[in-house]
Amino acid sequence: MLDIESHCGFEYKKSVYFCSNEKDIDFLEKEFAAREELGFNVNWLNKERLEQLGLNAFAAIESKTSAVLDSCRFASDLWKYCSKKGVKIYDRTELKEIEYTENKILVKTTDGFNIVVDDLVHCTGYESIENLSEDVVKLKSTYALASEALKEIPQAFKNRIYWNTDVPYLYFRMSKDDRVIMGGEDENFKNPRLRDVLLDKKEERLIKRFKECFPNIDIISDYAWAGTFGETKDGLPYFGKPNPEKNEHFILGFGGNGITFSVMGMEALVHSINNTPHSFLEYYKFGR
Repeated sequence: MLDIESHCGFEYKKSVYFCSNEKDIDFLEKEFAAREELGFNVNWLNKERLEQLGLNAFAAIESKTSAVLDSCRFASDLWKYCSKKGVKIYDRTELKEIEYTENKILVKTTDGFNIVVDDLVHCTGYESIENLSEDVVKLKSTYALASEALKEIPQAFKNRIYWNTDVPYLYFRMSKDDRVIMGGEDENFKNPRLRDVLLDKKEERLIKRFKECFPNIDIISDYAWAGTFGETKDGLPYFGKPNPEKNEHFILGFGGNGITFSVMGMEALVHSINNTPHSFLEYYKFGR
């Protein structure tokens, strides 16, 4: 973050992937063995060790190479950095229509402007599906909240981020200003009105589930919100060109692993534009 001078609260953390249900221990053991075999820096935490961390769970995988940041602040700082390097940014500009000529792409905006480019890149999340004919994602609703700032924070909780094996999964972490941020309780619909009607109920449910996991940490909800997100059939992203004959590229990091997928997509995009082969363009191609 030093290169772009971003004050986004970046911190390295340990990640704890735990099971709240005893039936998930077998799955977690297989996951641990796979990660260990592939060389990941992981530890196995049994129930007794988790109790020492203040977590009420049956077992967990602790990974030593995770991190947290304020993604909104980082994105803003990144755009400012790019702007200083000459990138032109047009906020609140909506694409209306795309036309193809023999060698160029004409993009028309709702404000009446025409933009002519050699290559067009879509990286606007689930809104990108409006420009796709292939059905690649299922849109869902998710819920989250931030607690009031805590006066006392157990060091074990402060130094780790937590998520569990439930479907949909829960996640918990500390913010830079000592709040607990958590989320989950997903629903299989994207209707904003129905989603928001459930917000109070979901807020209560999230608090209840947090206290089940961390009975020694008392929290009070300060703010809750809901949003839309996308899941693919295999939990993996989509990179590249849906139509090999058109220079229209997509970077779609659906599935809750946006930071990892974005870095991979950045590398894949260069090869997609240059029309050179890359393993990511094969693994995460359209029509798979």
